[in-house]
Amino acid sequence: MTRNPTFIPQTRCFVLCALCLTLFAACVSSPQSIDVFILDAQTTQYFVRPIHFTAPGMTSDVDFTVRVRNGELSSVVCNFSLIGATHIPDPSSDLAFVMPGDSRVYHVQNMKLLFADVHNKVVRYTSEFSPLDFSAVFSSRPSSLQAVVGGKTIVFTPSNRGEEQLDAAVAQFSYGR
Repeated sequence: MTRNPTFIPQTRCFVLCALCLTLFAACVSSPQSIDVFILDAQTTQYFVRPIHFTAPGMTSDVDFTVRVRNGELSSVVCNFSLIGATHIPDPSSDLAFVMPGDSRVYHVQNMKLLFADVHNKVVRYTSEFSPLDFSAVFSSRPSSLQAVVGGKTIVFTPSNRGEEQLDAAVAQFSYGR
């Protein structure tokens, strides 16, 4: 029986490539939802990566930068994009998180327009979120996001990936449950 000398290196190469692709696929399919940074001995900063919400004809990506100082929420910045907006809402518009099963609504404050790309229909805002309201929202989980665009209330619901991201945020920030 004659042995093919190139068989073993080809097999090793195939196995190595398959292993690399599997590891890469695992990394891509389950990205980290929250990044954690230690700012100093008393302060930790969390970045909640964009949570994806959808509405008919539009989407919204919402991310949070959360600072915890001495174990207490000290500040929350809420950034969000509206994608597909045919009207660019001014910063006096409203963005609110709605809780499931009741009428609790939590509004962001001090909205500021970061940029508006009219051609691509993308608008990005920054705002503040009361640490108390943030804690209330993420002690359970918001069922929807409401934005007032052009005088009309648009209700966004989490996409499948958004549901996973919300669950990760609730797990991280559900204080006192």
